[in-house]
Amino acid sequence: MLVGMLAAAWMMGGCAEAAKPGPAKPADKQLAGKGSGLKLPSLSAGSYATTFTILCMEAAGPDGARMVDLMARGLRNVQGLDANLVQTQAKGKVSRLYYGAYRGQPKKESDQFVPPDRARQELALIRSMANGQSQPFQLARIVETPTPDPGPAEWNLRSAPGVYTLQITYIFDKPGLPNHKDVAVEICKALREQGEEAWYLHNDRISVVTVGHFDETAIEKDPEGKPVRYAPAVLTLQNKREDFKYNTECLQKVVHVVGNQRTAALSVLIEIPREKKNEPTAPAQQPPQRPDPFGHR
Repeated sequence: MLVGMLAAAWMMGGCAEAAKPGPAKPADKQLAGKGSGLKLPSLSAGSYATTFTILCMEAAGPDGARMVDLMARGLRNVQGLDANLVQTQAKGKVSRLYYGAYRGQPKKESDQFVPPDRARQELALIRSMANGQSQPFQLARIVETPTPDPGPAEWNLRSAPGVYTLQITYIFDKPGLPNHKDVAVEICKALREQGEEAWYLHNDRISVVTVGHFDETAIEKDPEGKPVRYAPAVLTLQNKREDFKYNTECLQKVVHVVGNQRTAALSVLIEIPREKKNEPTAPAQQPPQRPDPFGHR
């Protein structure tokens, strides 16, 4: 699962998958907190851009690995495709078949990278391939090319104690920035150098940075077991510094617009993932929150 992303933002579907916030929009390039210590890392982005690939299929277990190898051999013989761009990857018990490497193009409206037209054209070709009555690649899709996970292992959120942690920002690839994983690690490093307990968590689409750790008492519940509020320890951490009050997008406040009211997304508790797969996790069950741009509850 992905990181709580997003109870208000990533809502990584439940880091099940990191999805970008729907109605929320970054507020006029405003960084998270006036006079706060956090800034985007001054790394040299150079000409970095997201690279996309086509995930043709994936299968689990020894039989799945054999099937992926068999389909890879067939794909290498397809006219109109480059045999050198057919790749297989095994991670844990899951084997995957990929095709292609496509440099992302910046999309000004969303300030992110999107696959080029050629990727979509070759995806349509791969999906249309038939083997008798079946289309083995009809579920193929364009994904971000897997990249190594940087950062000290001891800063990985999966190493954190406790049950919950406070998510303060999520990062995805943006024009002018380095890879989102490197950005998250640099933010985590900056916080650690300031004496804060900071953690990162990656997947190939998005990374998150969190602070602190809490046990199951971090969310107070009513007699029926429904969450009603954050415990005082959580509120204390949120109000410790401006950076910790909000759940930001690449360190920019995310603003929700309801009618004529604009409110900033507050930082949220997320569950600390314990599964082996290294990707952002689902948000914790949240107490009801009154929209408040100042982070008060």
